[in-house]
Amino acid sequence: MDNLAIEIVDVTDGRSYKLSGIGNGQYSNGSLVIEAGHEYRLYFQYNGEDVTSQTTVPSAPQGVTFSGYSIGVMSFDFPESSKAPNNGIEITWNLFGWAIALNSKIKSTFGA
Repeated sequence: MDNLAIEIVDVTDGRSYKLSGIGNGQYSNGSLVIEAGHEYRLYFQYNGEDVTSQTTVPSAPQGVTFSGYSIGVMSFDFPESSKAPNNGIEITWNLFGWAIALNSKIKSTFGA
């Protein structure tokens, strides 16, 4: 949707930002910096009706740790009887006092 008069208001500090259409339904404003903890309201009119949305940007998670920073996968053939090590990577963080963990393992199927 192009040619809309879209406005975003930073409710927390009262500043208002008009967005400019850049084509293909995309809009931007180079002055708008979204900040954690701020509340934002989006507003525009479409077919004579008001369209609004409001959200609060959550703060960044605290205490983020990684068990590693990359997982490398080499390309080679495994003999049918061998197994590749799969230690995966674990990411943990605290959110609102809850400890959250994400553990990812590489899953592969060798052969047909």
